[in-house]
Amino acid sequence: MAQAMALAALVAVVPIAGSASASPAPGPGSAPVEVVPICWAVTDDTPEILRFNLSKTNPIPPTAAPLSRVYSGEGMAYRASKHDLIMFSDAPAQMWHYDVESGDETQVGANLPGHVDAAALWVDPANPTYEALWIVIGALLYRIDPETAAILEGPHVLPGIGGSSGGLAFEPRTGELWMTDDAPEATLYKISLTDFSATKVVDIRWPDGSRPDSEALDFGAQGQLYTEEDFGDHRGSRYILEIDVATGIVTQVAGPTPGTGDLEGLGCNGGAEVFQPIDPAIDIEKYVNTHDADEAPGPDIQAGTVAYFKYLVTNTGNLPLRDVTVTDDRGVAVVCPSGTNVIGDLPVGGAVQCDGQSPAVPELYRNVGDVVGWADPPPQPNNLTPPPISVTDDDPAHYRGYTWPPPPPPSSVPGSDPQPVTTPVPDPDPSYDQPKRFISRDSRPPDTVQLDITLPETGGTPRSNATLGAAVGLLFGGGVLLCLGRPRRARRLDN
Repeated sequence: MAQAMALAALVAVVPIAGSASASPAPGPGSAPVEVVPICWAVTDDTPEILRFNLSKTNPIPPTAAPLSRVYSGEGMAYRASKHDLIMFSDAPAQMWHYDVESGDETQVGANLPGHVDAAALWVDPANPTYEALWIVIGALLYRIDPETAAILEGPHVLPGIGGSSGGLAFEPRTGELWMTDDAPEATLYKISLTDFSATKVVDIRWPDGSRPDSEALDFGAQGQLYTEEDFGDHRGSRYILEIDVATGIVTQVAGPTPGTGDLEGLGCNGGAEVFQPIDPAIDIEKYVNTHDADEAPGPDIQAGTVAYFKYLVTNTGNLPLRDVTVTDDRGVAVVCPSGTNVIGDLPVGGAVQCDGQSPAVPELYRNVGDVVGWADPPPQPNNLTPPPISVTDDDPAHYRGYTWPPPPPPSSVPGSDPQPVTTPVPDPDPSYDQPKRFISRDSRPPDTVQLDITLPETGGTPRSNATLGAAVGLLFGGGVLLCLGRPRRARRLDN
């Protein structure tokens, strides 16, 4: 099993095809990573955070997790580089960080100058050290420090929008700032960060022409733009909606949302496909004579012949690896394409085969291939260079060496439960009641033996001399059984 001594807070930047701001960086290749769009929201009446999985084909209600307080500030922003949310409380207006993995809440910095109506954060994919966090208070736009909440720029007046501002969102690939105006009509704008003018894009509406609330706004993974409906009078409940930026038509993608509170902040995982957690990993698969013999006994190999080993090393993580070293615990010399046992560079998804061999020995044999490599994570937003990350893996191989001619298969494999052994029982010794059988391959019929026996005189006049002779050869199982008749004495027969 591959192991990595990784740093949990690190992220790698994935270049996005067609992005004006993205540039190649260490990470998993040139293709964007597919990430499912997710949004989070808070209400103004319950201390909980709602998580929405978004789907046009199957909109479902959110799941809820508890919070320490009611976050009645209307702004929320997802921070792709940290995988956390920036939220705002009210009275006093304060900024908070919420870790979406652990659920930890951390209050950040000093009080803000008023109720936060909207918030958006952008991390430059080409320069992750640059993070821009903008908030709206009333009709004024501020840039603040995402770590301390200190005001860095503003206030800037937002002309060209009717009523009050609604939601604020950065397009994560381009850095364009979008805004909604939720009164008197829901309208989508682009905001210039040069002169802070607002340009109308489209009116936001249901297919029947009615307008959603659209107090919140954010981009999800893969570039979709989302807003919300919390009037509770259109189709009977509250929803998360996807906006078609060409037509302004909205489509329900999550909900309904339980409860009665107003949805205040909405943060979606825009940029999650750009900033991926750093996850270096390596895998080694060891073969003996083409067999992936992880378990004993493995293939049979004649002792004295050559056992050939293959070590297939693959970069299964999302960072390039360097100085990848392959060894064998039984001292087998490993040779990679470099001519040594070191693979200089191994790109993401790359695989290299190394080889080794040794004379087979007459025993149940096991050896293990080991690999260790190093990954260099990219610089982080704090301008610190993280230390290299070590990744390792190992994999065993087995074979059973035999001499010639090969012995019979063992009754059990070492380490397994012993099997019963059957010992042949010899035939019992022959006895009088159990005549011994002699087996011959000769199929000829037996000869007959004639015996003439003359009995001595007994003093009487014999009526006759009995002559016994008869030797009978019996064929039994291809052998000859010779039987001699017991001599019979002549009896005198007196008149």
